[in-house]
Amino acid sequence: MRSPVFAAVNTRYNHTNLAVRSLASYIHAQTGMQSIIIEKTTAEPFPVLLRSIIETLGPDNTDKSALVLFSIYIWNAPIMFDLAKEVKKVFSHSILGCGGPEVSYNAAEVFAREPSFDFIIRGEGEETLCDCVKLYTSLYNVQSSAMLNNEFFQGLENIPGLYIQCNGEKKEGFIFTGERKPLCSLDELVFPYPSLCRFSNGNNQIEAAGLPKTLPFTDHVDGNNHIFYYESSRGCPFRCSYCLSSIDKNVRFLSLERVYNDLQIFLDAEVSLVKFVDRTFNLNEERYLSIWKYILAHHNKITMFHFEIAAEQCTDSVLNFLQGVPEGVMQFEVGVQTMNPQTLSQIRRPFNKAHLESVIRRIPKTIHLHLDLIAGLPHEDLRSFRNSFDQTIVLKPDMLQLGFLKILHGTEMESYAAEHPQYKRLSIPPYEVLQSPDMSCKDLLFLKDIEQLCDVYYNSGSFLSVFSYFIETAFSLFDVFESMVHFFKEQNLFENKHTVKSYAGFLYSFLESSFFKPLTASDIFILKELLRLDFLRIAKPGSFPPWFSRHYSKELHHKALLENTQMKSTREAYSYSEYEEFEVNPNTYEIQKTPVLFLYPKPQQGIKGSTRIVLLEKNL
Repeated sequence: MRSPVFAAVNTRYNHTNLAVRSLASYIHAQTGMQSIIIEKTTAEPFPVLLRSIIETLGPDNTDKSALVLFSIYIWNAPIMFDLAKEVKKVFSHSILGCGGPEVSYNAAEVFAREPSFDFIIRGEGEETLCDCVKLYTSLYNVQSSAMLNNEFFQGLENIPGLYIQCNGEKKEGFIFTGERKPLCSLDELVFPYPSLCRFSNGNNQIEAAGLPKTLPFTDHVDGNNHIFYYESSRGCPFRCSYCLSSIDKNVRFLSLERVYNDLQIFLDAEVSLVKFVDRTFNLNEERYLSIWKYILAHHNKITMFHFEIAAEQCTDSVLNFLQGVPEGVMQFEVGVQTMNPQTLSQIRRPFNKAHLESVIRRIPKTIHLHLDLIAGLPHEDLRSFRNSFDQTIVLKPDMLQLGFLKILHGTEMESYAAEHPQYKRLSIPPYEVLQSPDMSCKDLLFLKDIEQLCDVYYNSGSFLSVFSYFIETAFSLFDVFESMVHFFKEQNLFENKHTVKSYAGFLYSFLESSFFKPLTASDIFILKELLRLDFLRIAKPGSFPPWFSRHYSKELHHKALLENTQMKSTREAYSYSEYEEFEVNPNTYEIQKTPVLFLYPKPQQGIKGSTRIVLLEKNL
């Protein structure tokens, strides 16, 4: 098979592999060569993954040479290593290469782990791989596969940016062909989703007028369901010790003209979500503000854009601009990681706590906000992490992502961990920390339970009123979740998966228990009323659980519908609404009878709605 074959395995069906698309598109632009991309998920059985490669290469071609390239990350490395081994068994003359962050900086370990790989691409791969493909295709008409492969491997030694496995008649080990300079101009890259261009009325970077006669590869993406990853820059100026991005400090940008062009393709195709993978998007204020302004000026009221930003970089003018961003356009991810100054100094992250908190509080609620914490960092024990957790969640992010340190090959953190033998990590991907000098294995397992409950009860947004009360009345949410962990363990509730309505029932039982002792009788009464409100917010219930005390009036429900909706059909109005009376005002927490009308979203293809809550105090 003359065309290079890319093998990619993602963690979820709706993910897209940006790396193989970028590589295949670049190769096509430089050589006209089409590639074949096999894109699967880790959820698929191994025999299915293997068969997809075998059928692509052709089961009748097992004696012929083929160039197969594996995209390897921490989440798919074991699968990819096993696939390479089996592919080499069936296609003994196949040439197997790999690249990606999991293999770029530990060639000796990779070759020892899986000797089926013939070469590894170090770092950026566009130019290096393009040279490999040119070499391979120039030799393809050589009659003997063994001779083709022999001449190919000799030629590889002249291509910088490669680790080449030495075997057979050569000496054992591997050779490194030398560093390759990164691309000077990112505009040499090609838009990585060519199938979307059929929706675009404007120009694109594949061909100045419309689609090319041949596509770089056959791509099947669904604009409604797939996540489209996109990079407008490469490199990172920061030196965070745990991050691979700190290795490449040479920050390069796509031109604004090119970014506008690419964004318009996404907007014209009306895709649901575009995630910028720039390690820190907001480095150059003039540039990134221009991109945001373009998005607002051309937005299609459908596409959400995700950015990873350094919040402390946001100036007053940027924050003022953000006040005008409507809901559904942008979401931000901010890596707080820890609030411990000693830890932040050790991992080389600049920090001004007061400024960071001020900026985060000024990001408007119309922008969906993720804040990240990492457990297992140097100098952070359980008490310190508790403080980091509480000081971060009190900022009321839409999502608090509790992650665990991964000690990655090639990072400064790997060297630090080697100097501190108390650090124990998984010896296989994802290399997650099992124990640190400051946190025992037991502590980290406990934080795993905290993470699970935080996802269910906070990040889901299903219990917004209950947890807003905890925050606004100065309870430690870490202490709340710690008590819930003990409650869940006593009831064996961690053993199985549950529905969101079941979790509501567990929360009601928790409030009735004495596991969280700081709660007063007044707190418990208010929280139970707020839980009733959250239960109705989730979705219109088909039935009510025993713990739910109903206070309903059909007459007042009908009156509320007449006054707050344009009711065309009584039956439909009741189907998408609910009425309930509460003993607590959910906005002020005052003990006061408060009738509430719940208006549920009607299903729309590709669009998720949320329940609208109307307080009917004026009707009392």
